[in-house]
Amino acid sequence: MKRKYQLTLIFLCILSAAAWFLYENSARAKECFPIKQVIIEGVYWQVPQEDLEAIIAPYVKQGYFLANLFSLQRTLHNIAWIETASVSRQWPGSIVVSLLQKNAVATLNNQILVTESGEIFSPPSNSFPPDLPVLLGPKEKAKEILNKYQVFTSAADSVNLSVTQVELSAEGNWSVKLNNKIVVMLGDEDILAKFKRFTKVYEQVFVPQHREPSYVDMRYSHGMAVNWKS
Repeated sequence: MKRKYQLTLIFLCILSAAAWFLYENSARAKECFPIKQVIIEGVYWQVPQEDLEAIIAPYVKQGYFLANLFSLQRTLHNIAWIETASVSRQWPGSIVVSLLQKNAVATLNNQILVTESGEIFSPPSNSFPPDLPVLLGPKEKAKEILNKYQVFTSAADSVNLSVTQVELSAEGNWSVKLNNKIVVMLGDEDILAKFKRFTKVYEQVFVPQHREPSYVDMRYSHGMAVNWKS
């Protein structure tokens, strides 16, 4: 036990001495132990390569041993599109950067993006993926609106429709816009039951018509009101 303690102490002394030497001779350490290669792996196609290079470049100049990888990791993690970032050294002269980007499944108020877990984030607008469904409502309700979108989508699939927009108004009323441009107004109570009632009658009531409705008001207990396009 005593010998093991002595070996540990010796190792710590050597490590401390090496750290002190590198600190006191940082310029020489950079020359003797440069970073020769940066390996970037993972999923990060929404982040421009030139942006990553600009972020990493100052750390490369610090050298293999002196590069502050914790700082680099924090900086990478602060990129709006990045979900997770990790950075490690790979002997003899490489730095490995592993990235995983966020998965955007919808836009909120056409200004920010929403992940599959309901998290909102704000990358540059020119990086927004095209054709995402639109959620409208308060930011703090993003997860709830997304959950409702998923439920409405499941119901719409039964009649070969898709949901392109879900809105929660300031008054607490819900509405759903479908890929055929029909807006279904649901009110603030029993909204799923009302939407399922709409899908049950959709093929019988609306498909045979030679004209299209602009909106369907399902806020009635046992019926609906339809506004037909002229």
